Amino acid sequence: MNEYIPTLKDLGTGNLSRLQVVQAYAQKGNIDRALTECLDIIEHDPQHPMGHLVLGWIYLIRGQSEEATTACEKSLALDPSLAKGYLILSHLKSEAGDINSAIDLCELSVRYAPEDSFGYLMLGDLYAGREDVEQAIRAYRLAVKYNTQLPLVHFKLASVLAEQGRESEAINEVQQALLLNPGAARAHQLLGDIYFARQEYAEAVREFQRSVQLNPQLYEGFHKIGMTFLELGQFGLALTNFRQALLVNPKSAETHYGLARLYARMGQPEQVSTEIDEALAINPRLGELHPDIDDLVAGLKNACTSTE
Repeated sequence: MNEYIPTLKDLGTGNLSRLQVVQAYAQKGNIDRALTECLDIIEHDPQHPMGHLVLGWIYLIRGQSEEATTACEKSLALDPSLAKGYLILSHLKSEAGDINSAIDLCELSVRYAPEDSFGYLMLGDLYAGREDVEQAIRAYRLAVKYNTQLPLVHFKLASVLAEQGRESEAINEVQQALLLNPGAARAHQLLGDIYFARQEYAEAVREFQRSVQLNPQLYEGFHKIGMTFLELGQFGLALTNFRQALLVNPKSAETHYGLARLYARMGQPEQVSTEIDEALAINPRLGELHPDIDDLVAGLKNACTSTE
C-alpha cells in the first residue's frame, strides 16, 4: 500500500510536519496511532485536503473501503488536482470489480500527474485486466519512460507482447527486466516461454534451467524443461524433469498429462493410462480448459494400444 503515500512535496504548508509524523507511524506499521494523529489534524483543520487524502490512505491500509472512499472524495472536493486521491479511488473501484470506473479514475490521476510511473503501471494493469491490449501496452511504455528502473513493468509489458505474438518486442522487454533484476526467476521462465513458442528449444531450456536454479520451488520451470526435452525427443531428460516437477508439486495435472504424452512417445500404454487418470483426478475439467485434450488422449491411448 505504500505506493499510495502522498509525496512530501505535495503536502503543502500548515500541518506538514504532523502529516509527516502520521506517514512515519503508518510506514512503521503503527496504523492505529497514525489514524489517531490524522483524525486530530483534520479536527483542527477540516479543510486541509492532504489531511483527508492521508486519512484515505490509512483507511485503505486498514481495509475500510467506505471510509477510504469518503476521505478521498473529500480531499478531491477540496483540491481536485490531488492525483493520488484518484489512484486510491481507482484501486477501490478495481477491488469492487468496477474496472471501467477504475480506469476512468486512473486516467484522471495521470492527467494531473503526467509523469507518475506508478499511475501508468496501475493503468496498464487495469487495461490488461479489461483485455484492452493496446492501451495496456501504451500505459506500460509510459511507466518505463518516466522511470527506467522498473523491472516489473518491463516484465508485464513483455508478458502482454508475448501473448500477442510480438515475440521480438517481448524478448527485448524481458531482457530489460533481467538487466535490472538478473535474479528474477519468473522473467527467465517467461523468456523460456517465448523461445519455446519460437521453437528455439536450446535457448528455452537454458532459460527454464536458470529459472529453477534461482527458485527450485518453481515447479513450472521443471515442467517446461520436461516439455522442451519432449519436443527434442530426449525422453530420459524429459522424464527426469517431469518427475522433479511432481516432487515440487504432486498436484500438477499438466505435468501428469505431460508424462502421459511422454509415455505415449515411448510406447508404454499402461503408464499413459495411469498418468491420464492422475491428471483427470486432480482436475476433472482439464478437457474443458484444453479442448484438444480429450481427442489427444484418445489418440494417445489408441496409438499405445496398437503397439502391443
